[in-house]
Amino acid sequence: MVLRSQNRQRKGSETVFKEVDFIGLYYGPEKPSDLNELIKAFVIELNELIKDEIEYGRKIYRVKLQCLFCDAPAKAYILKVKYHTGYYSKIGVLRTDQGFKDCSYVDDGLNDNYQQDKAILCDVFGFGLVTNVVLDYMHLICLGVVLKLIELWISGQTTVKLSDQERQLISDKLVNLKNFMPSDFSRKPRQLQNDSGYLKLADELLNCFVTDFEMIYGCKNVTFNIDNLLHVVSDVENFGCLDNYSAFRFENNKLLAGYQK
Repeated sequence: MVLRSQNRQRKGSETVFKEVDFIGLYYGPEKPSDLNELIKAFVIELNELIKDEIEYGRKIYRVKLQCLFCDAPAKAYILKVKYHTGYYSKIGVLRTDQGFKDCSYVDDGLNDNYQQDKAILCDVFGFGLVTNVVLDYMHLICLGVVLKLIELWISGQTTVKLSDQERQLISDKLVNLKNFMPSDFSRKPRQLQNDSGYLKLADELLNCFVTDFEMIYGCKNVTFNIDNLLHVVSDVENFGCLDNYSAFRFENNKLLAGYQK
């Protein structure tokens, strides 16, 4: 997380249960020079919990780092890989968990030095930088693909750009909706239970969308977010519905509000 309109940066670490739990904070004039050092103690303690388990109230609890989700710049910073604007910047393309542990993607002549260094998260028991790093749909779709489409429709140099009349009509309708919006406008999507057919259909539609997007808007507009739509279904298959690992609960979290000046 970065403080806006200030020359100081703040990095927060949070964990997910039903409620957001704030577990760490870094504050300084710039990002930590070595994130591995910053989270080294966390990784050591986490591995101890994974190995030894926890006994509480006559019950044994097993600990596991299920998944990591964050926006693209933070993901590149944490995993010590090339940022999303670079070539070969997709994490899961022709790469494996073991490959990251072995630093196979550091100046390998193929991926243009995709892996800058070994991320300390590679040392977490049972955690893989490919299989356990998921695509967060808040940043990928809501704040990525959807905003890209709106940008192209409003100001893009394409044949599908909306006319002034169409834009005004949409704006008027949006303004009129303000009078009818409920105070609580949150609706959770239902899980897909025992019906893989929906996932197959979703995968086919997303592939079709990416193909059509390139045909309509041109290859230059197929951004990191557009391309990563092809991997959304595989994350759902591994980790459940999108809200299980969405960043919305962190964006809505007010735990850091008291630290803002």
